[in-house]
Amino acid sequence: MDSISFTNFAVPEGLSQVSLESRNKTMAGINEEKLVCCFCGKSVVYSEALLLSIRSTRNEEEVQNMFAHRTCLRKHIIKNMPLHPDFEPE
Repeated sequence: MDSISFTNFAVPEGLSQVSLESRNKTMAGINEEKLVCCFCGKSVVYSEALLLSIRSTRNEEEVQNMFAHRTCLRKHIIKNMPLHPDFEPE
C-alpha cells in the first residue's frame, strides 16, 4: 500500500518554479503564487493550498508532491476519514 502524508507549509524543490527569494516571501505570507490543484485542475493560491506528498512503498526514496484545495481533498476522500483540522475546508 502506498503512503500519503500531508503538510501545508513547504514548497517542493522545483515543482512550483518559485525562486528562493519568492519562497521566502511566500513563507512570510506576501507572495500569492498560483499553483494547480491535482484534483480539479484549477488554480490554487499557495497560501491556501495543501501540499500532498506521495511516496511509494516500492521506492521509498522517491516522492511526488502535488498541491490541492482543501475542499477538493475533502471531496475526494471518504467522508469518515479523519483529517487534521488544518486540512478541513474553512
